[in-house]
Order: sequence, then C-alpha cells, then structure tokens
Amino acid sequence: MDDKKIIQLIRKGAHQKALGRLYENFPQVKAFILKEGGTAQQAEDIFQDALVICLKKWSQPEFELTSSLTTYIYGVAKFTWRNEARKRTPQMAGDLVDGFVEDEVNDFLIEEKKYEALDQMLMTIGEKCSKILKWFYFEKMSMKDIAQKLDFQSEKSAKTQKYKCMEKAKGLAVSFLKH
Repeated sequence: MDDKKIIQLIRKGAHQKALGRLYENFPQVKAFILKEGGTAQQAEDIFQDALVICLKKWSQPEFELTSSLTTYIYGVAKFTWRNEARKRTPQMAGDLVDGFVEDEVNDFLIEEKKYEALDQMLMTIGEKCSKILKWFYFEKMSMKDIAQKLDFQSEKSAKTQKYKCMEKAKGLAVSFLKH
C-alpha cells in the first residue's frame, strides 16, 4: 500500500486499514528514542502521540504530502520526544520559538531531506537489499538471522550481500541528496 492510498484511507475514516502499515515505522522511532536515553515504554507513548498528530494532520483536506509517511512520522516523533525532554529541562523554555528550538527546526529540515533520500534509496535499491538493510540497521537483527530468513547458505553470504547492498545504497543516497 503506497503513501497516497494510506492518506485516502485516513481521510475516509478507515484508520484501521492504514494503521498496520503505519506501525511498521515503530522500530525506527523506538531505536531513536532508546539511543536518546529513553525507555521502550516512552518510545511506545511517543509513537502513539506522533500517530495521533499525524492522523489529525493527514485528515485535513488541505494537507499535501511532500515527503514519505515514514519521514513524516519519524520527524513528528522526534519533535515530540525532544519537546518532552524540554519539559523535563525547564531552563530551555526560554529558547523556544513556536514550540521548537530554532536550531532544531533547521536540523529537522536537513534530517528530513536525508530521510527522503533514504526512503527513495530503499525503494530503488531492490526488495532483498531493502530488507537486509532494514533488518540489520533498524530492527537490529543478527546476520545469522538474516541469512536464515533469506535462505542464504551462510552468515558470511549474508554479510557479503549486506556489504554489496551498502555500497549500492551509498551511491544512490549520494545521488538523491544532490537532487
């Protein structure tokens, strides 16, 4: 199901059909929050809050998607997490500009472009490479598990394939970022 179809379902009120696809983004958000010092429970809460915000925004007829839904959800979750962190750190309250630190808005725009390039690269790179990279980097699967899931003869074969995929991905990402 592509992003435009998901937006159509949400606008028709068929949230349940769209939510399954949207929940595929949770591991990425969870990894970010854990890296930032949060807990698994906080990651779930932030992801839920981000989905609510996204669903409200996407339901609006004037909303126009300019990035992938994955990028959008990740960005909203990231801002939601950082805002929660700021609430726990009152000295930053004076630095807020419309709810965000000005530098973070600029950082988000740069980060959004990177994630758009990543999304484009993952769609272009091929299904097998996309799975390998997502499983390894976002879901933290071992090479042994990836080898088994993709019926490789050995863990070494999976590592070699991951290396080839990374080389291909780097080249694609660079070309996407230039555009």
